[in-house]
Amino acid sequence: MPETADSAPSQERLSADDDPADLLPGETAESEPSSNEALLQTDTDETWARLKQWICSKSPGLGACLADGTLTFEPPDRILIEVASTHPNINLLQKKKNIAAVEKHCHDFFKMPLNISIDAKQTGPDRGALKKKQQQLESEARAHPLVNAAIKTFNGKIQDIKVL
Repeated sequence: MPETADSAPSQERLSADDDPADLLPGETAESEPSSNEALLQTDTDETWARLKQWICSKSPGLGACLADGTLTFEPPDRILIEVASTHPNINLLQKKKNIAAVEKHCHDFFKMPLNISIDAKQTGPDRGALKKKQQQLESEARAHPLVNAAIKTFNGKIQDIKVL
């Protein structure tokens, strides 16, 4: 039976957001991009969104760390990924095995050799530094002459120290 225009399979490529039932046989929603040179020439925000989605599908933990990042192309073959995140995410991104994994995912995504640089900056306070500061303030409060005088006068003891 000849195929009509209505029954012919569609040859357009579907994005990962489309219904998987609409994909061509053998095609998956997470299929690799087909035009790598075109990706480098297109909108950086769109390419970064697709790359993050690709990395999330391969390494969800790394994808979460890169969620707040930005992508910059530096011709001819360099990519700079800038990430401003919390201390634990920055520590995770600075491990050699995770840097290598991000580089591998980028190479697999673009299907071409690229120099990948990750610039990670901490946005939130370091919890270790906060804890040290709190301990310093507590020790200063315990050693304060007015606090010691109040303890002697009222025959009391320190129950709790609140840092305001």
